[in-house]
Amino acid sequence: MKIYAMNISTVNPNDEKWYRYLSEKRIEKVKRLKQTENKAQSIGVELLLNYAVNGDMKIPVKWDTDENGKLYLTDHSEIYVNLSHSKDYAVCAVADKPIGIDIQYCRKCDVKMAD
Repeated sequence: MKIYAMNISTVNPNDEKWYRYLSEKRIEKVKRLKQTENKAQSIGVELLLNYAVNGDMKIPVKWDTDENGKLYLTDHSEIYVNLSHSKDYAVCAVADKPIGIDIQYCRKCDVKMAD
């Protein structure tokens, strides 16, 4: 198993230069999203996926989703991947068997609210 992480805070989703590194499915998804932060996260996770599988963020990986929405690689059935993103970070787990990964942004809690 390998885990890749990336700070995606510098990804400007309004700059279409990123589109040349994305699959058509990802571009469609990014265009449907409304919030800038969500668009940047979506672009960032696919860049990271490309790097994790190909060693290069510029070569789009061919992927699809199953009936449950789980992402799989169409050209690499022997490789299992899972993606997660939160705030300024994206992560990608890669393994030779089914795998899952999740990250969550932690913010300071307002202790007064607990009272």
